[in-house]
Amino acid sequence: MIPNAALEALRAQAPLVHCITNYVAMNIAANVTLAAGASPAMIHAPEEVADFAPIAGALTINIGTLSTQWVDSMKAAAVAANSANVPWVLDPVAHFATAYRAKVAKDLLTLQPTILRGNASEIIALAGGAGSGKGADSGDSVNDAQSAAEVWACRFYHRRRAQRQRHRRFRPYAEGDSFGMLFNSAAGSLCRCSTEP
Repeated sequence: MIPNAALEALRAQAPLVHCITNYVAMNIAANVTLAAGASPAMIHAPEEVADFAPIAGALTINIGTLSTQWVDSMKAAAVAANSANVPWVLDPVAHFATAYRAKVAKDLLTLQPTILRGNASEIIALAGGAGSGKGADSGDSVNDAQSAAEVWACRFYHRRRAQRQRHRRFRPYAEGDSFGMLFNSAAGSLCRCSTEP
């Protein structure tokens, strides 16, 4: 799907997007989501995320602002989204900066996000490399992260294929779901291997 067509499809659906994001980016994320034609919901209370994630069209989790309560919310929302086949994005902001952030990112990765979003340094570090990022700022070029991105794309692409084969009831996305189509297209095109890595 070409970008203009994907944006048109997104606007036609006008999905509700559940955003658990950091204090710095919260207002920006809400406004960009609105500008794209979706409807943001900045819900992070642990008492309601598990009920809210299944009714959203997508979930985004950004670990820029961490606390025990927010981490509990992130995990509960991801589990609920997976149970309801709601696609979700993980942005492991500066996961390499502290041991706590690294553990949170690792725990969230085990919950199988649909899309992994990160800057070059974050992707390199997730793949086990030594990126040169400082906090949330990348010190590496996108070209430097190419092979690490391909490794992660293959993991995501093959995992989703395996899930569809294991679970007959598993439906990654409804037909016409631009979010799901973009993921399948991007991961499939980045994956250069013929078997799961």
